[in-house]
Amino acid sequence: MSDLSVGQVAQRAGVKISTLHFYERKGLISSRRNSGNQRRYDKTVLRLIALIKTAQQLGLGLSEISDAISSLPSKSIKKKTGKNFPESGKATSLIELTG
Repeated sequence: MSDLSVGQVAQRAGVKISTLHFYERKGLISSRRNSGNQRRYDKTVLRLIALIKTAQQLGLGLSEISDAISSLPSKSIKKKTGKNFPESGKATSLIELTG
């Protein structure tokens, strides 16, 4: 099963649960709700969180990160290569480091 609880994502990504909620409020990541109204994340969110953390370490602000993420094709987050990622500006450098 690829669905992870908020606690599982926080532990695997090395962030606090409140950080996940913050990222979600900012539109950087998304979750779905199960029948018990609990957040569930696809395991691909782990790669996205790693991308966000790396971008922050590079000095990018959340608005820049959000812009870079929103310019990505939706399926490109799941790929291990960066071939579908944008080829301009800071986003390219970011993708090259995490790809």
